[in-house]
Amino acid sequence: MFFFQLEALANALLTDDILKLKGLRRPSCCYLCNDFEESLDHLFFQCPFSQQVWFGLLDQLKDLKLDGTLSICWLDWYEAKLSIILCIVAWFLWISRNQAKFDEIQLVVKGTKTNCTSYIQKLIKHYRFNNICLNYAPNVNENMLPPPLLIYWTPPMPNLLKVNTDGSYSIGDAGIEGVFRNSNGKCLLHFYSPTVALDPLEAEMPNICWAIYIANISKISNLVVEFDSLTCFNILQ
Repeated sequence: MFFFQLEALANALLTDDILKLKGLRRPSCCYLCNDFEESLDHLFFQCPFSQQVWFGLLDQLKDLKLDGTLSICWLDWYEAKLSIILCIVAWFLWISRNQAKFDEIQLVVKGTKTNCTSYIQKLIKHYRFNNICLNYAPNVNENMLPPPLLIYWTPPMPNLLKVNTDGSYSIGDAGIEGVFRNSNGKCLLHFYSPTVALDPLEAEMPNICWAIYIANISKISNLVVEFDSLTCFNILQ
């Protein structure tokens, strides 16, 4: 969306009018309405299809107006910290245009408007900006989430070294890694390697064994091993 926004504001989207400036002259037709030549302003604002999307969306938003070209509206809404809404609507209109042009999909205004509304509601849900939708009430449970839990690394006691190990696993791929640090948090050595494992436990346990083995051959005796697998911990106990 970010790069799309930059291209739109710089009149660099490959609409038919831009292609003509590049020497690619051909009959032009808006793929959203099939009635007018395609240009940036027509595609996002003047097209009957786009206007239906805009008016249907603005009916659901609080105190927002659409007036002028894309760049003028972007500047006006930027002051209200809502310029991203212009980008969202233009983005889904551009997707609809490409679906009609390249995939010959029959477009429905309601589908494009629903995509815009759903994306805006996601931003509201995740607190990117305040609730500006008239008919959107976040679920009560969304506002009752527990506060985030702070997880931080604790250095070992003086004269001790700590190794933090972790194993990664996905179907057909696994890996092991570990980092040795002193009481000042300085990294002294580390290891990592791909491995073969049938499940996450099989990636975690060899990781711990390798950490102890490397500590042994490195003459490290005062060692703390830290990992995040409760199953491994119970096995070792």
